[in-house]
Amino acid sequence: LLLRKFLRQNHISRELGSQITHYVDFILKLRHKRVHISKVQFLSFLSGPLHIDLQTELFSPTLSWHPCFTQLDCTSRVVMREI
Repeated sequence: LLLRKFLRQNHISRELGSQITHYVDFILKLRHKRVHISKVQFLSFLSGPLHIDLQTELFSPTLSWHPCFTQLDCTSRVVMREI
């Protein structure tokens, strides 16, 4: 509501205003879909090894897209966990 008012008051074209509004809506929906790790206070109580296990499971799917990390994961899980 405030964004639309701002766009109107500053004579932003409907086309650009629509693009901006759609983009902001998209970002807001994306932020509400995922809970960021920093928002879960209880995770700060995890022991070091549990925290590393959590980080490994969180980031392994992303890292595994790169052939270097895939190979590293196959040869040395300990090193991969430290990354």
